Amino acid sequence: MCPSGLRPVPGEVASFGRSRRPQARVNAPCGIIPTMAYGQFSRGRTTFQAILASVRAVLVAVRVVLTILSVASVATWGAWLASGRVDKAWPERNRLEYEVRELVARYLVPTATETLPPGSITGKVHMRLPDATPSPTPERTLELAPSPSVSAQWWVTPTVAATVAPTRTALPTSTPAGTPVGTPTARLGPVSGATVLIADAEANVVESTTDSSGAFALSGVDGRRYLVAVSAPGFASVVIDHPATRDPVDRLIAWFLPGILVPWNGDVALEVVLDRQPDAPTIAPREATLVTGDPVTVRCENPVSASAERMPVDFLGLDNAGGIIWKYRPGKDEGTPVPARADNRPRPVVIAVIPAPLAISDCALAGLASAGSDVLAIILPLDTRVERDVRLVRMLIASVRQPPLPRVATSPDPQGWPGSAGQGPFILGAGHAAVHALRAVRDEQTGAIPGLILISSPVDMFAMRRHSRRVAEFPGHLTDFLTGLGPADREIGRYVRYSAQYNLSDVIPPTMIVHHRSDPTFPFAPVARYANTLARLGVPLDTMFIDDGAPGFMDDPETGRAVLGRIESFITSHLPASASDGSR
Repeated sequence: MCPSGLRPVPGEVASFGRSRRPQARVNAPCGIIPTMAYGQFSRGRTTFQAILASVRAVLVAVRVVLTILSVASVATWGAWLASGRVDKAWPERNRLEYEVRELVARYLVPTATETLPPGSITGKVHMRLPDATPSPTPERTLELAPSPSVSAQWWVTPTVAATVAPTRTALPTSTPAGTPVGTPTARLGPVSGATVLIADAEANVVESTTDSSGAFALSGVDGRRYLVAVSAPGFASVVIDHPATRDPVDRLIAWFLPGILVPWNGDVALEVVLDRQPDAPTIAPREATLVTGDPVTVRCENPVSASAERMPVDFLGLDNAGGIIWKYRPGKDEGTPVPARADNRPRPVVIAVIPAPLAISDCALAGLASAGSDVLAIILPLDTRVERDVRLVRMLIASVRQPPLPRVATSPDPQGWPGSAGQGPFILGAGHAAVHALRAVRDEQTGAIPGLILISSPVDMFAMRRHSRRVAEFPGHLTDFLTGLGPADREIGRYVRYSAQYNLSDVIPPTMIVHHRSDPTFPFAPVARYANTLARLGVPLDTMFIDDGAPGFMDDPETGRAVLGRIESFITSHLPASASDGSR
């Protein structure tokens, strides 16, 4: 019923919203008001639905963009981390990161941080002992042994010192796969004298040496993530970059966020097991076959009067691009044999690893040859291809030690190579090229190298990185190498690998160290510390630390003669018995 006497009129249709269903016909006065009201409601609802659809589309677009950005971020971060394992990629990655850090440090003011009590890292370093009762049961015969690529095991237990006393978590010993931890197949013993260290991006180091029980403590550590490096003579150096866990999710997180998290005012307990240093890859005889070119005579008066023959040397089948290897032998007149040493002993062989250019060392090497040594000089730059160049040095060492090979027709050298008796060569490393010499010597077996001579050599990459930041005029090629090597906190493993101070071997040969106390490139303090470390390990040591004159002491005739004289005496006094008895 229409109010106030209004009656519906047949034939009128009232529209309610979207409905098009025929309704009761009403007269105009009764139907006009409902029709207007429902029409306004319909338009408002349509507008609201359009706005809601737009918001939904925006939210979907935002979700798609965020998903793409998340996937791209994870992929970029993963590629960034993975590039650290690619030889051709990690130097460029580190250089890019260095430039970004320099820009941030230059234009952004560091924010003030709250000073909190530092944390610490404590623990023990163990080694594997022979199994006292090796009796594998039949059901374990098919189990796989631990992978040889795993060089250490560790267990991490962080505790907050403010509320909980520091604790130690028992380390499960190395066992074959599937063996319960309660039935270990290996025993552990302490490693004394191991070095445990961490570093920040600027190569500031916190280190500790284990005591007789294998215990160590790193105190005063800021709260953050650290890669922990552990090294010991005779053991493979390791870098601990994540807590020990079998949870795949935790392993994935640790891969994206490497490092041991040290809490402020807290302690992290580490238990580390070291494995013995594995043998270096052997050099095949053909890889060590040398061919020589035409000799030229080198005559010098400074630092000593010398006459020697110099000839280019190359490996058979290997292109050294312009002859980076040279052989020196005592000079001779045409048609006469090469003169023997004054004491009638066979001539020792010296492999000199030197920096470019050859002219700097030419007369000094000729002086060594005139004194009765056969000298092989290899010129190597210090760049991020260190391992490739170290292999070249090892190939030279193998060429000297191997029995005589059939003479190559392209070699005009009438004397052949003096390594017929298998005598090990002396190694001389000068300047930055000593990094290659030290790495090559570490990979050799006991007694393979009768003596090592270091002249103005870097022995601590951390110290050299700090020194390069303080010195205004530091050599550009060394700066480029350190930049490519990367920040010391993330690349601590590479810093340890190329630092003789931390990458010690248990077969260090007798060593002679020559260094100027005022050397502007390679500071004296790390060299003196390295000499003290060798003396503490019982290595036969001869040091010659120069106080007077300029750091380029080989340019001074008096100093140069004194240095060459000491080197000749060192070589003579450390000749192997097979070579010093005149039997050859």
